[in-house]
Amino acid sequence: MMLDFIVNHGATILISGVLLALIIWIVASMIKKRKQGKSMGCDCGCGSCPGSSYCHPQEKDTEDREP
Repeated sequence: MMLDFIVNHGATILISGVLLALIIWIVASMIKKRKQGKSMGCDCGCGSCPGSSYCHPQEKDTEDREP
């Protein structure tokens, strides 16, 4: 009975196992990068990114502030 189930659904079981392994690998890779302090994004640098001001806000100079 169990053997019939495995034979009838072998392809589904195999594909599900491969997808699960891929997801585990991706998550482990993301955790490893995070622990190393690397970016989780594109790793291209923030200079040309239009959203860099959201990730790395510029601090105002203290000289420009009024007392």
